[in-house]
Amino acid sequence: MTLLRRTPLKAKTRIKPVSDKRRAYRQSAKGRAGLAHMARVRSLPCVICTVEGLAQLSETQAHHVICGRYSARKAPDTHTIPLCEGHHQGLRDTSKVAIHQAPSRWQRLYGPDTDFLALTADMLAGELNPAKE
Repeated sequence: MTLLRRTPLKAKTRIKPVSDKRRAYRQSAKGRAGLAHMARVRSLPCVICTVEGLAQLSETQAHHVICGRYSARKAPDTHTIPLCEGHHQGLRDTSKVAIHQAPSRWQRLYGPDTDFLALTADMLAGELNPAKE
């Protein structure tokens, strides 16, 4: 026996793609500066692939550092490091250890992600050119 609905289900509210709070933050001066910083970070090569001498097989993503943070709040946009998709999420590039898939294993292999903030700052300042090293 098949049950049929007489009237289709209706959504009570429309799902917003971006929350009002996030939209207001992105439009503020601090939010625009953070987004610009993350765009610059995404233009860099993966710090792990650079340090370990690995081939980067996927696009670079900006990773907000998570090591040593003991709250539910996300790190500020200025505390981001460039990671390839394999070292960051590991959803498409599964050939590497991803920090969001296995954080304790990632830390054992590479150390805390906060250690790469100084390297990222040097790369952004142009003091370190990973293509030449």
